[in-house]
Amino acid sequence: MSAGPAAASADLARPEVQLLLACARAGVPSDKASHVRSLVARGIDWEYVLRIAGRNRVIPLVHRNLSIVAPDLVPQPMRARMGEISSGIAGRGMFITARALVLLRRLSEAGITTILYKGPTLAALAYEHITLREYGDIDILVRPRDVRRASEAIEACGYHADLRLSASQERLHIVLHSEFIFYHPTSHETVEMHCRLCGAFVCFQPDYRSLWRNAKKGRLLGQPVLELSHEDLVLFLCVHGAIHCWDCLEWIVSLSEVVGRTPGLDWGRVMSQARSAGASRMLYLGLSLARDLFQCALPERVQAELDRDGSIRSLSRDVFARLFGEGSATPHILRSHIFHLAARERLRDRIEYCLRLAFTPTPEDWKFMNTGPVFLHFPLRFLRLGVRALSRVWKRSPGK
Repeated sequence: MSAGPAAASADLARPEVQLLLACARAGVPSDKASHVRSLVARGIDWEYVLRIAGRNRVIPLVHRNLSIVAPDLVPQPMRARMGEISSGIAGRGMFITARALVLLRRLSEAGITTILYKGPTLAALAYEHITLREYGDIDILVRPRDVRRASEAIEACGYHADLRLSASQERLHIVLHSEFIFYHPTSHETVEMHCRLCGAFVCFQPDYRSLWRNAKKGRLLGQPVLELSHEDLVLFLCVHGAIHCWDCLEWIVSLSEVVGRTPGLDWGRVMSQARSAGASRMLYLGLSLARDLFQCALPERVQAELDRDGSIRSLSRDVFARLFGEGSATPHILRSHIFHLAARERLRDRIEYCLRLAFTPTPEDWKFMNTGPVFLHFPLRFLRLGVRALSRVWKRSPGK
């Protein structure tokens, strides 16, 4: 592990955390195998390992690597528990992947071009097997013009829309949030249909013409699928992680593995796109985490950029403390907003984030008022937030 922000967290010195960092990857390097065995031989709090690995969605990776490197040193009951959990995750992943491929065929038959991202495509690229990554949603990207037809095709497959919107609400929702959620009532998986990679609050708008033009053809269980280019995927993974305050270690693992498996990555394009979208700090934060935790090899010019920004060190320390601590890895909502603001390098994006947070109607707001002129939702959103904040203050005041 490199020196720097990683050394600031006492949790990283724990042998259990060192074991997780050594095993939460596609494979343990040969020069790390003896280190893993020595860590296990010294004595490990296995309940802590299982708890933190589960919260960070890396049990399949840890179980697989321990089974290869130190099968004789791990207590049999713990091996059995990890194996059972991993089998359940693998079975669910195979089921979700099969359902996703059926859905993609239906959408293709309806003449709708779809990009499948995250989920099984990321697992296949990062770990070379879809069963080593835990996921429960089917994430697809469609063009805004195809939202209505795609929604009809998804519902024809037995899924139910989470929101029922009027035509004017739907048009506004495409612009503001770009996410439509569908649930299957019997198999219980979720389809998240996006026409933008991120919603309104994130203020991240890459060049979508370029994104669709550069999308690459791949195969998943023998079926052709359309995926994000590796350059767009790396930038998206960094933005997605920042949106969720990097509260899951597996996101850092998969980012590190994708970078490591793409030696021909066009870093100039990645950095240029991030700079144009005001997402450079989010990009470099993600890459810094991958470097410090998993020794992800980066070009010198990329390392120079991420080491230049002092805010990245502060943000990294916050992430480390939450990932391996006993409390929740997801920060309180106020701390989440502070993290989001700190992860943006442009003042105008921070201002826009605050304005959108205050005024942009959410799915909850649509449910609260699903009729009437759409322009009323903007002031009503602000009023609802104000009433909620005053209510909380009232409840916490002395004597209440």
